[in-house]
Amino acid sequence: MSDRHDDYIPVGDGQPQDALSSEHFILQSLLSSRVETGLCDENIPDEEDVNVYLTHLVCGWIDPRRQVHQAGYLRSFDHETFEQVQHSTNSRLKYTVYRANAEHLLMLLGIFDNATAKRPASHELQLPRESYMGRAATYYDFASTYSRMVYGKDSAVPSVLGKLANNFYDYVRLLTHLRSEYLNIISHMSDGALYHLQEDVTAQMVSVSYDGFLDALAEWRDDPSVENRDSLQHIAEQLQKIDPDFSWKLPESQ
Repeated sequence: MSDRHDDYIPVGDGQPQDALSSEHFILQSLLSSRVETGLCDENIPDEEDVNVYLTHLVCGWIDPRRQVHQAGYLRSFDHETFEQVQHSTNSRLKYTVYRANAEHLLMLLGIFDNATAKRPASHELQLPRESYMGRAATYYDFASTYSRMVYGKDSAVPSVLGKLANNFYDYVRLLTHLRSEYLNIISHMSDGALYHLQEDVTAQMVSVSYDGFLDALAEWRDDPSVENRDSLQHIAEQLQKIDPDFSWKLPESQ
């Protein structure tokens, strides 16, 4: 695997054995899914970076630290996503917001087949699947654009995000096949098992959130930059959502 990707950890590079085994399984399953769906690398050249990206995205989804970091940027409606960044001049924030929401929708559509993350019996207003597909592709396009300002136009990051934007429907189909043929896990889990899994993850998220908040607070105090302030604010807001007893407000000035 190439190690050119600024924002991705190459598979097999000094990680714990369990993580390596999971990544090896996902990568091999992904490559097999490409062949089985006609999306193999021979037909679509220069896809190695996408394979690495998707492997880490799927494997990283169960990490509560990642969930905590991402959750503060996620929004249910596109106008809410745009409102997060419309008055900001911070390119990294815009890149992070759009990428987080794009990845969230990609996983919900491809791996979980549930774009709204709601129970099937939910009576909440749900848009057609195509609307979520188009929204996610647009988010990836914006993320690719702003990543050029963060990493430079020659970086691998804008390239891989651009591929996700241009071929989003193909990658959803790829992950859908991966889910049905190699990750047939959720269909075998009872509602009770899913509930306890969610509770366990939530408990881990609270613990990790406090650690992340303290780290972000210390970093902002050492360097009160706009970027560090935005990061601290998002972590604090997310911690308040998952722990109602937590109360803290970012000072107007240090």
